[in-house]
Amino acid sequence: MRRMILRPRELYRFLFKKGRGVGLVLLLWTFSSCGIDSYPVLYEPVVTSISSTSPITFSHDSRNDPDSFLVLGYDIYYRIYNDDNLDPFSYDDQIKNDAALELTETVIGNLLNRNWNQMKHYRRIYLSDAELERDTPPSFPLSAATTQNFFISLYLDGTNSYIKNDFDTSQTLYFSRYLGNDAAGVPVTENFSLLDFSTDDPDIFEPASHYRVAFFALTYGLTTDTALHSSVLYIGSYRF
Repeated sequence: MRRMILRPRELYRFLFKKGRGVGLVLLLWTFSSCGIDSYPVLYEPVVTSISSTSPITFSHDSRNDPDSFLVLGYDIYYRIYNDDNLDPFSYDDQIKNDAALELTETVIGNLLNRNWNQMKHYRRIYLSDAELERDTPPSFPLSAATTQNFFISLYLDGTNSYIKNDFDTSQTLYFSRYLGNDAAGVPVTENFSLLDFSTDDPDIFEPASHYRVAFFALTYGLTTDTALHSSVLYIGSYRF
């Protein structure tokens, strides 16, 4: 039997020029049987301007539909800088560039798996009533109706730093630095205050006359079979 090889143009003529309905059927079958994989995406929070004064503000991206993506809320991370090493006129750019270089997909995976010892510079804020396990809520939970602003106020009430949203004023959560666990496995935490900074702390890398704490936010959620996270967004910093 003679073998017939049709080039794309010849195949088109063979299927369609003589009115063969099989052409359309074949094309429909082809597209329906080789489905393209699609993946849900979480968008990072929204920040209109980066702040170095209180409060640091960000908001929910309404494209993140809690019903579709099971958005749980936001994880908030911090990094402590020696402010003496930062350019006073361009420190925001330096902080953003550092994050772009260091917070790769691999690093994000480590963040979400809570492999703190592998992270060096970036640590998750610690809520007083939370644990650092992945099956617990994120740093700051999000209700389906919440699309308003979120505020991070650092050590402003004299004793505690806190995060809240203006949609639900009852949702005010106090947080601190996470320094690891003691020998008994109890979390060791400390305030964001110059008096509480020590060069022995694992999140402090060199002595300084002033420190700058940079904050980062990412959206966190779950599907039925995987964890989701957005890219990391630098939202502001404080100087001590």
